[in-house]
Order: sequence, then C-alpha cells, then structure tokens
Amino acid sequence: MKSPAPSHGHRVPQLDGLRGVAILLVVGSHALSGVYPHHRPLLPFLSPGGWGGGFVGVQLFFVLSGFLITSMLKSELATTGRIGLLAFYKRRARRLVPALAVVCLLYALYAVLWLPASDRAGAWGAILRAATYTANLRPLLAHVPNSKWLSHTWSLAVEEQFYLGWAAVVVVLLPRGRRLALAAALGGVLITIVARHVVSAVRPAHDIMYYLLRWDALLIGCALALRPVRVPRSISWMAWLVMVGYSVFPPAQLRPLDYTLVSLASATVLLSAFEAKWLENRVLVWFGMVSYGLYLWHLLLMRTDQPTWLSLSASVAAAWLSYRLVELPILAAKRSGKRAVRGVSGLSGPPAESCRSQT
Repeated sequence: MKSPAPSHGHRVPQLDGLRGVAILLVVGSHALSGVYPHHRPLLPFLSPGGWGGGFVGVQLFFVLSGFLITSMLKSELATTGRIGLLAFYKRRARRLVPALAVVCLLYALYAVLWLPASDRAGAWGAILRAATYTANLRPLLAHVPNSKWLSHTWSLAVEEQFYLGWAAVVVVLLPRGRRLALAAALGGVLITIVARHVVSAVRPAHDIMYYLLRWDALLIGCALALRPVRVPRSISWMAWLVMVGYSVFPPAQLRPLDYTLVSLASATVLLSAFEAKWLENRVLVWFGMVSYGLYLWHLLLMRTDQPTWLSLSASVAAAWLSYRLVELPILAAKRSGKRAVRGVSGLSGPPAESCRSQT
C-alpha cells in the first residue's frame, strides 16, 4: 500500500482522521469507565473499568507520532541537506508548551480558589510534573505530593523524553544512511521489549512497564517512516480486529506481549490508513485537529464534581477554544516569518503538528 510521507506544509487528512479515532478511543474509555476521584461513568449500567480503548488509543498515538516526526526529519534532510536539531526542539516547544501552560495555569487558579489549603501541595506537585514532562516518572517519585489531576500528561512526557534522544540519533545517523537509523530504531524496539519481559517478573512491575517502557511503539513508527512496507488488506482488517478486541475486552492486567501486539496492530492500521477513505470523514478529521487540546482538557474537567456528560461537553468546547485561540495564532505567527512544519506528532502534538492513564 502506498504510504505518502507528510512533508512541509502538507496535511494528510487520513492521518488527522486516524488521530481522531485515537482520541475518541481515549476519551470514550475514560467516559465509560469513570475517572478518579469520583469514578462516575457516563453509563452507570455498564461495567466500569472494563474498557481498554484508552490503552489502544495511546499506543496508536505513539506509533503515529514516531512515524510523523521521523518522516518530517527525513523530509527536512532531503530538502535542505541537514537537520536543525535546535530548530526541531524549538518547534516542539512552540507547539506543545502554550496549550499545556494554559491548562496548568487554570488548574492552579482552581486550586487557589476552591481547594482547601491542605490539598494544594498535591496540586502544585501535579502541575510541576506536567510542566516539566516528568509525570511518567510516577514510579520513581512516589514520595512527591500529587493530586493526580494532571496524571494523564504522563504520555506527553514519554513522547518528549523520547524525542530528546531520538532527534539527536537521527541527526547523527540519518545523513550516513537510512539503514543505520533503521537499525537503531529496530534495536531500540528489541531492547524495550526485552526490558519489559525482564521487569514483568518483578512485583509490582505494572507501573514500570506502563509509564517507562513504551518506547517500542514510538520506535516502530520511526522504523516505518524509514522503511515503509506493504500491508495486504486482509492483514489490515486483522489489525483493526485486534484494536477493537483490546478496546472492548481488555485483559485484567496488561502483559508484556499486549504492548507489542497492540503496537504492531497500530503500525498496520497506520500503513493501511492512506487508502482508507472513511478516515477522511469530517467528524474524525475535526477531532483529530483538536486532539491535543481534548486530551489535555477532558480528564481535568472529568475530575471535577460535575455530571460526566457536562464535563465531556465542556472538554470539547475547551479543546476547540484551545485550538482556535492558543494553537492556531501561534502557528500563524510562526508562518508569518517562516512556513511552519505541519502534521507532526501524535498525542502530544497539537493538531497543526502533528491511554489509558492510571485514573
């Protein structure tokens, strides 16, 4: 199957649609399961906690993110003959920090106005983790106060920590040949999988696997950008079935193999997306465009003591406002000087660039 790599100034609607599928899986899972601290599911008559769409959605985001970022770096090298590492990090900050800063600022305001003084230390701890992209270090920072209201930013931390290293690897290896970069990506996949199996024998190992050992999904996406492969239609349908199966019938406890299977299924779905016309659906594309803001806002608002349907509605509105008033103006300002890179990231990248978290 043909898989056109995104390039500067070019959007691929199927990928926006795929991002829309991923964010709807995440939000739907949290809505149906209920989240901390109230655990109020949208449909109380359904079994709470039995939905795995968040895990599937985040794996899909990770694979998509690795694919798109590496495609853009590869395109930059082919176009300009070099990769600007500092410029890459600046683009990441420009696209990620403003929307996250607004969320942290408003949560801080909420803490000051409505939380009792005894609860504010946890709020400050949560804001600090989110702002420094260290929320995924939860297993190592158990002693630090944490309200858990921003715990979903763990996945953003995984991505940004990954790109601090991967972008440097690409800068060094890709000019010397794609095979070297591909070998590094595949080697990283293997190391992550082995590490996950090793720690699975340790108790408790779930948090370590869930929050720290997720780079294989990202690296699989990177490998696909460096060496696209053809996927028969029958295999792509099987991949979608795996995604649906894990979403509707998730295992009671994630095993090392589950991460690998869903990552490979996500990669297959990604490769087949370029010929999937249904992913160009306007609703899916719209949700893909606002996915970053929606991911940031939906869990924060669902943790307030409001009906779930109201929190979800407010989340969609907040995501749209974030896109229109925060993300787009910054991108427009950048384009006035130099054309912005578009369609770049997965979960953490806002729409123009471009889990189940423990709730």
